Amino acid sequence: MKRKLLLLVLLVSMMFVGLTIAGEEEGLLHYARLAAQMELTGGALEIALDEGADTAMLGSIDALEYDLERTLSDEEKAKVSNVFREALARILTAEVWVETTAEVYARHLKTDDLRALTDFYQTDAGAKILAIQGPLNQDLTEAAESLVREGEAAFADQVDSALEEIFPDYGMGKLE
Repeated sequence: MKRKLLLLVLLVSMMFVGLTIAGEEEGLLHYARLAAQMELTGGALEIALDEGADTAMLGSIDALEYDLERTLSDEEKAKVSNVFREALARILTAEVWVETTAEVYARHLKTDDLRALTDFYQTDAGAKILAIQGPLNQDLTEAAESLVREGEAAFADQVDSALEEIFPDYGMGKLE
């Protein structure tokens, strides 16, 4: 009888722990989805689509120009970027973006962290961050690109030197 009672208590305890964990996971996903939805409303998906399209365009422009045997105009490059953006938008819908973002947040953050994030997004400062994330991202990207351009020669020299150490024949055919 004592064994049955102990077993029953153990089973009920395990069910309670299981329900608690499931409830915590659901709370975590709730706040993760809420944060992702707030970011979506602030334009995060549009930024991701624009940046993804630009990255895809820049990564394929050389091959396209090679195939066409000519340099593309800025207008043509914009059209190519738009083709990539439209293709990405078919895959990365708002629903998919929210769910994927929520899953990533849930892997890296705790419920309290996500609750604090969503609370912050509801403040004036948080709402402002959401509202200006596009221009903010653009300015940060331009600042980083400017820093890279300023240090480009030193960067290239450092990389070339390191690659020559790893691959002694690397610098043999370098154009000066």
